[in-house]
Amino acid sequence: MIGERLKKLRKELRLSQNEFAEKLKIPQTTYSNYENEIARTPPEVLQSITDVFHVNLHWLLTGEGEMFLEPREGEISLLSEEKELLEEIKNDKQLMFILKELKNNELIKSILYSLLKAKNFDRENIEKYLKILKATLE
Repeated sequence: MIGERLKKLRKELRLSQNEFAEKLKIPQTTYSNYENEIARTPPEVLQSITDVFHVNLHWLLTGEGEMFLEPREGEISLLSEEKELLEEIKNDKQLMFILKELKNNELIKSILYSLLKAKNFDRENIEKYLKILKATLE
């Protein structure tokens, strides 16, 4: 059942129903109805879920295959909150100037680590963010 998979996905992402619904830009009660199978999840919401959370639509519909899509070669898979953080960093002109001026990779890692820690991201993601920021800085 799709509702069971929605709940499993939400728990995997460690989100409350309200947080999950906010990311989809729908009311929490509407999302709850989908998860509890009181209402059928419309195709546009299913598409939004696959886009926002990088979920395999086939898994969402059937339960078969992997929950998340594999990134294409050269692509880095990011959650929407991670994308928002990177956009925030890219739009901070002062921070981008500092990062461009700093050629020391370890110093950039240290700055990035502090930013990520403040946003409750773990250190494992630093290399992923560095790769994206380096592309931005070039």
